[in-house]
Amino acid sequence: ETFIEQLNEFFYRSEFDPLNVLPNPYYWAGNEPDLFAVWFFNFANRPDLSAKYSRKVMKTRYTTAPSGLAGNDDYGTLSAWFVFASIGIFPQAGTNTYLFGSPLFDKIVINR
Repeated sequence: ETFIEQLNEFFYRSEFDPLNVLPNPYYWAGNEPDLFAVWFFNFANRPDLSAKYSRKVMKTRYTTAPSGLAGNDDYGTLSAWFVFASIGIFPQAGTNTYLFGSPLFDKIVINR
């Protein structure tokens, strides 16, 4: 429970910075070390919170405007985060594990 409370606080506090820029001790969507943060809830058996926060980040931190990414896309890192989150999965680096979120689409087809 403490882990979930602290992670919720990490996201909640980030909402008070309207620009959501660094330095920021809380969640920042444009900082690569924070990209996995929404998926941590899965490890506490709370995939519903991963779904909640991934949806919130997609809705509030990504737009189609020229400044639509919170940070530097660094060879597509932020864009890849959005693509994975929008299909409702996220790869755990170094493993063959995918964590679940909430897809934006009713149907998704991935061709190999």
